[in-house]
Amino acid sequence: VNIQQFSRSNSLTFELIEDARLEDSHVVNDYKWLLNIGFSYVDEPLTIKSANNSDQLDTVVNSARSAHFGIAYYLKPYLQLGINSSFTILEDNTGDTNGDFEDIQLRAKIRLYSARRSAFSLLPIVTIPLEGGETLIQTSDNPPVVFGTNNLLSNDGLGVGLFAIYEYLFRYFQISFNLGYQFNADAEFIDNSGITQIDRTQLITAGFGLYYPFHDRIGLNIELLSNFTQPFFNDDINPTEFFVGLSGTLSRNVHAFGGVGVGNFFSSDDGNDFRIVGGIKYIPRKKQPKEKVATLIPHNLNKKPTRIIEDYNGDRCKEAFLFDASNAMTILFKNDSSQISEVQKNKLSKVFDLYHLRKEDIKSIEVFGHTSLKGSEEYNMKLGARRAEGIRSLMIEAGIDKNQIETMVSYGESTPLEKTGKVIDEKINRRVEVYFNLTDDFGACYEK
Repeated sequence: VNIQQFSRSNSLTFELIEDARLEDSHVVNDYKWLLNIGFSYVDEPLTIKSANNSDQLDTVVNSARSAHFGIAYYLKPYLQLGINSSFTILEDNTGDTNGDFEDIQLRAKIRLYSARRSAFSLLPIVTIPLEGGETLIQTSDNPPVVFGTNNLLSNDGLGVGLFAIYEYLFRYFQISFNLGYQFNADAEFIDNSGITQIDRTQLITAGFGLYYPFHDRIGLNIELLSNFTQPFFNDDINPTEFFVGLSGTLSRNVHAFGGVGVGNFFSSDDGNDFRIVGGIKYIPRKKQPKEKVATLIPHNLNKKPTRIIEDYNGDRCKEAFLFDASNAMTILFKNDSSQISEVQKNKLSKVFDLYHLRKEDIKSIEVFGHTSLKGSEEYNMKLGARRAEGIRSLMIEAGIDKNQIETMVSYGESTPLEKTGKVIDEKINRRVEVYFNLTDDFGACYEK
């Protein structure tokens, strides 16, 4: 088993899904900068087997403990640049340890196609060799059988590669497929007898990932990943890995992840029994100046529904409210979504029918879009605008006079009804408020 296959801090497909940038994605994806710090532990990443690959004879490296770090930046909405590496401590079968840096990987993710629910991207990569992790590969016998020396944390040469990535968003989960090819002329280990034991000069990677958010702040990631090298379909060198992990939001800027990967999912006695990973992703967010937000807020901000205090002009005040004791309605939205469900449309149609009955009594209509506190201020301002525009368009389609809709404003996250940060409370913040202002004939019906 080649040690480099399982030395990353989190699963490959998870990294790719997180950058999908689908408009209604289940994961937070509105960042420009992303800093990643992770840790991993791999059990028996390098072993020796019998000539016919039927038995594991010995373990060359007992464990690998790594600290991973990377940084990514969106130069353009469709172009992400990134760099990552790791510092790994290897423990061999004699108990000695050796710490060194792994090769540096430069990445660029280019989205060629992106829609609300699907995206296709290319990910070219360049690997810069650091020639780290020089290890004497030998058995634990006395005297040991020595096979040679190899840089276990490096491919020893400049490598290039390209991944093709397809992502699709379903209603309750998100999936990703990726297929990649990498070439490095120096990525092989030839033992002292001249036999090529590991050949990674041509590496094909195929992966499938699924992300399922079972909570507003926590999601489940499942992945199946396989590498293929010459000779292809040799699972003694390239076992299939099955990975299960969780990712969660700790704050607007910090996200945590962790999981377990199992190598040799379809074979046994090959080493790499498991991989444990964990870490955090930090997203720097630049605060939007308050004055830019304030200019979008009208004078009637936070006005509350009023109530009848007494009869006026006979029975006139009995008609002072469209809905029970209010002239306002609120439409709630799912997290990071501006879509209006069919159930909501059916209920709104009854409101629009009421409008047509009372059209002469309505002076103006105001539509205000709001979001929860998750995401950046800039992103939430745009999300609030999309929500408000969706309701406004639905009203115009229903025959409401667009000239009566005198105000349509996005507050973004600036006016939350609940500020606890709890998921159950955040639901009320993802809303559009619509105010129907009646004519001055009803002015004396309201509380002053």
